[in-house]
Amino acid sequence: MRDLEKALKFFEKIKIEDTHESLENALNQLIDPEKAKEFETTIKDLMKSYEMLQGDSFLRDYLTGYRLIKIYMAYYKKFYKTKVDELKIETL
Repeated sequence: MRDLEKALKFFEKIKIEDTHESLENALNQLIDPEKAKEFETTIKDLMKSYEMLQGDSFLRDYLTGYRLIKIYMAYYKKFYKTKVDELKIETL
């Protein structure tokens, strides 16, 4: 799960929780365009990995890290001014 570890490093100074404050803090980490582009690439790779392994029981230990997808969706909406349809996110 190297993609997950790599994605979490973007937010290592932030406690990732299901709160508005946590989300805003995470999005503030992505203001730098180079860092944001690297985050996008990492998240897309992570989503592909998750799709390939979906349903595998060993993923249970990593599911909390998949809150990163919510951050990605909020990032996309904030910086691209486009809403990401959760059902179509794999097309990104």
